[in-house]
Amino acid sequence: MRHYLIACVLPFLLPYSVLADKSTQQYLTEGNHFLTSGQFNHALTSFDAAIRNEPDNYLTYFKRATAYLSLGRHSAAADDFTTLLALKPDFEKALLERAGIYLKQGNYDLAMQDLEKYMSKSKEKKAKTMLESTKKAQQELKKAKIEKEKGRFESCISLATSVSRISPLLANARLLRAQCHVALGEMDEAAGDFA
Repeated sequence: MRHYLIACVLPFLLPYSVLADKSTQQYLTEGNHFLTSGQFNHALTSFDAAIRNEPDNYLTYFKRATAYLSLGRHSAAADDFTTLLALKPDFEKALLERAGIYLKQGNYDLAMQDLEKYMSKSKEKKAKTMLESTKKAQQELKKAKIEKEKGRFESCISLATSVSRISPLLANARLLRAQCHVALGEMDEAAGDFA
């Protein structure tokens, strides 16, 4: 009976003991392999282990943030970019990536801060386009709220739709659009936004 118990438990313990012996570089190599092969959860496990071994390696945070983005975990990715930027403030690509997350989430002030900081060092067209989109979405969201208050529901829907294209993770834009659909008696359209 004792040997049977050991035989049952050993397969569960073995992977952890094998993982404990790996170097940070081995975890990174493994994580990169998982990342490029689309196994994002496995990549996260490897990058987590690499960070535990070497918490000051800013590149590991970048790679883990990439895995988080691939899984649609934008807030976790933004947190990793923030940690990375605390470790290496001049890592401009992380600044641009974090701005993109903030834009998708509708955190327009934070997105503009990151983009303006990025553009002070780089004149990349993508950053300028993102900054214009950020300003446009922020203005259109304000206009959509005003249009709703004035009872101009079609205009509100149009503006909220435009905001949702720029900031797909901003629930307030979908909620605003749904409320305007409800006001017009368009329950099917509203249900799609509430979902």
